[in-house]
Amino acid sequence: MGSAARVAIVVVSIFAVASATVSLACGHDYDATADAVDGSSDASSPDVDAAQPDDDIIDLADALAPTDAAPPGLDCGVSGTSALAFDPIGAGGTICNEQAAITTDGIGAGLAMSNGGAGDGGSVDGRTVGSCIVVNFPDGNPLQRALVRVGATASACGLSCTTQCGTGHNLYVFAGNTVDTYKYSATLAVSRTLGTFVVDLPEGGPREVVVCRPNYGYTRDMIVLDSVVGCR
Repeated sequence: MGSAARVAIVVVSIFAVASATVSLACGHDYDATADAVDGSSDASSPDVDAAQPDDDIIDLADALAPTDAAPPGLDCGVSGTSALAFDPIGAGGTICNEQAAITTDGIGAGLAMSNGGAGDGGSVDGRTVGSCIVVNFPDGNPLQRALVRVGATASACGLSCTTQCGTGHNLYVFAGNTVDTYKYSATLAVSRTLGTFVVDLPEGGPREVVVCRPNYGYTRDMIVLDSVVGCR
């Protein structure tokens, strides 16, 4: 099968959202068609703290928005071989069902923070993070980009937001071959609707893509990561 055909297949499987429900092993379903996981509107939730916007903490000027098309001319059918929880020293985050991040199958991994879990935060390439998942890709597949399918949720890993629900809607993406070579790739501006983001990766064909929730406390939304797929 030629690369064009493979890309066409990926576009169908990666970007078809429809009415899918992403199930978290941590005991909460993420409804991709709902405005909020609990069925209520973010705007009407008494827990939303509009005085604490995300860009008070992270500069979102260059944040990526989700897309509805795979990058042309690339084979975006490279699946990861494994996914690992990555908790940098001092991060204190909570990660669950991380292996779900290697396939786009409606089962999501969770990135969360418990009450009292947030410390000073761990550091990856100069950015402060709370919890991360590393997706490993096979050798011999030099990746140029990654498709990251992800969204925010009120509850993940058995934990729920409290006084700032509806905020904390951004992520960091890094890539490299070892922990000490991870380089920042992008900031993603996510929402409570699943979206797929096309992320340019560092030169050299990194074998590991890392998705991290910033060091937000437990009061903000958690993250559900449906999949990370490689493009070469």
